[in-house]
Amino acid sequence: MPGADCAPRTPQSMQLHRLRHALWALLLAGIAACGGGSGASADGATSAGLSAKDISLLMPIPPPGLERLLVGLGDGAILMPVGLFDAVVDHGAQAPGLDVDAYRQVIGSYPSWRIVSARFDPCFISDVKTQLPCLPFMRLVAQPVLGASGKVTIGNAAFHLIYQLGDPVAVAKALDAIRAMSRTGSDRLGVHPGLSAEFATGGGPVTNAVADLIRRNCMSSALVSINLAASVDVNETTETFFAAFFPNKETKKFAPISPQAVGAPHQTITFTPGATLIAPASLVLDAFSANEVGAVSVGGQLSADALSNMLGRGDRVDNPRLHTLGSTDCVSCHVSTQVQVRAKAAFTASGSTRMTQDLFTMLGNQPARDADAKDAMIRSFRNFGWMTDEAGVNRPSIAQRTANETALKLPLVQELLLERTSVVGQRHWQVHAAGKE
Repeated sequence: MPGADCAPRTPQSMQLHRLRHALWALLLAGIAACGGGSGASADGATSAGLSAKDISLLMPIPPPGLERLLVGLGDGAILMPVGLFDAVVDHGAQAPGLDVDAYRQVIGSYPSWRIVSARFDPCFISDVKTQLPCLPFMRLVAQPVLGASGKVTIGNAAFHLIYQLGDPVAVAKALDAIRAMSRTGSDRLGVHPGLSAEFATGGGPVTNAVADLIRRNCMSSALVSINLAASVDVNETTETFFAAFFPNKETKKFAPISPQAVGAPHQTITFTPGATLIAPASLVLDAFSANEVGAVSVGGQLSADALSNMLGRGDRVDNPRLHTLGSTDCVSCHVSTQVQVRAKAAFTASGSTRMTQDLFTMLGNQPARDADAKDAMIRSFRNFGWMTDEAGVNRPSIAQRTANETALKLPLVQELLLERTSVVGQRHWQVHAAGKE
């Protein structure tokens, strides 16, 4: 597929590339053989009038004292058992050079972790080249939501939790019923307006329906992948690491894997006091080199050609027709948007013409997202969650890739509603993988 191969790969990166695909292949093959978890139930008229906010729900941050409006990891159904939470957090404490005390403070306690976003993916495929099994997943992001001194702040850490669904049609119907109550309207991806209206007054039917959808479909028995990211500030330096966990095929117990570098269970990036981003070049496989990202983050001077190359690589990382979770590394995926925003501004100022052959579009347009922390904060590593900035303001953090993935999946959810079938994978790749719309 044109454009699918991004930067020239080293032998180590090729080994990593194959490892990531192999891990996802084993996982998805096992899921396809075993079947899925419980499905949601909801009545209501079906409709094809869904918007981005209807299938990718970013929760608002509730007022102080109302943190309960966000579903907790252990509320009602157990989304993630406390023992598994502790084991994953303990593994994170082993990241090289990490200030463990500061890390533990960022993580906080199990009860403080709440679901801040939910994304319905009716056809998750790990590798666009091999077209691994098309399976329905729910993707949740959990973060520490901390209420103190009359305000709510968000801990600079997150779990990306992926659950396999048993009945995607029922989930689509439940989301459509929520749409009918919410009147989301705009296709710009942002905070869910129906939830925002209710959170201001202590909750309501939309809040209850979203919580019910999550609790019915995201029990720990359906959990198939865990990714942990945490940022620790020490002496004006920010250290951020990523770690991934998959269940053992035989024991079903979660264990850390090494998706970012062979033999290294963590991928780490560092901000110095000068705001320069440092990432080992061997780990940033397809998107950006450490020097380039460092230069753009502090407004350093890069040539028009260098900026054009950065934008092109970012386009490929953000394009779900070219890359999936199995084919790029965590750093590239989580810094792409904020680097793209800054590189685009500098490139536009140069007066050069940008090449857009790998830019993801739907109906000729790049999917829209609300301006957020990614635009304002180079250190915003959440792809669909929240950041509390230096002034204590909570900002939504939405990656361009998240908006792109949502736009690509939206027609599939509409098919589920209109045709009431869960067999959408072949049509999905016939229509979308080739870049047709």
